[in-house]
Amino acid sequence: MYKVEVALNEGKIRAEGKYSLDKIYAAIDKSFVNDALMPHCLIEADGARIYTTPTLKNKDHYAMIQNEIANYMDEKWFTDNVLKFLYGDNGDGDSSADLFMEDVLEEWDVGKSVA
Repeated sequence: MYKVEVALNEGKIRAEGKYSLDKIYAAIDKSFVNDALMPHCLIEADGARIYTTPTLKNKDHYAMIQNEIANYMDEKWFTDNVLKFLYGDNGDGDSSADLFMEDVLEEWDVGKSVA
């Protein structure tokens, strides 16, 4: 299983009025559902998006997921407004309990994801 979790500071985005929350979520959905082939998207009560795929679709799939994650690294509108950005995988295992989770924000040295 492969998993990406994204949570934005929706209150800050709305208060500043610089960006459309709907357009941001549409872009993130496109990145992970369409471009990274992670068809399962769960939206939690706090607005966090969880994208998963049980197995890799082809030999390039892992690179596609990592590429979409990396695309957000230099996007100021994203890094200034993200609360949580996590990546996890357990190879092609089917249990989410076995996922190794990585805090992408910490890896980028731009902060730490909220719990």
